Amino acid sequence: MHLTRGSEYALRGLTVLASHPRGEAVSLADIAATQSTPAAYLAKVFQRLVRYGLLVAAPGRGHGYALARAPEEISIRQVLEGVEGPRLFQHCLLWRTNRADSGPCPLHDHLKGVLSQLTLRLEGISLADYAATSAPDVLRSATASGAIP
Repeated sequence: MHLTRGSEYALRGLTVLASHPRGEAVSLADIAATQSTPAAYLAKVFQRLVRYGLLVAAPGRGHGYALARAPEEISIRQVLEGVEGPRLFQHCLLWRTNRADSGPCPLHDHLKGVLSQLTLRLEGISLADYAATSAPDVLRSATASGAIP
């Protein structure tokens, strides 16, 4: 399993949205600016999350986004699958070209349980948990820039 930069940007952007009241849209430009992420790339990532059902796109000139559910109801696993695709946790942890069960790597039998443990662990971490404990710099950056009152 290999994550792209899109997953990092998604987590950073969703952390900003998690700090706002549910349903309140924040402009993509504001999120991108506070996180020093390319707006065009973030837009593509956020569109994946809209299709996956984690975000709602607000129509209009500002083209904002809001969380589709409360941050406590969104797991980190869902975020990663929304960005990387539903087969993310079916791939080998070590080699990109191997699939966990259908095309196992040489260490598959030794590492078999690790992927399922990781999947369960990421399902148990909510976006709210992540925002509260793992991303203080993301929120501090957004607050300093004025994106978060």
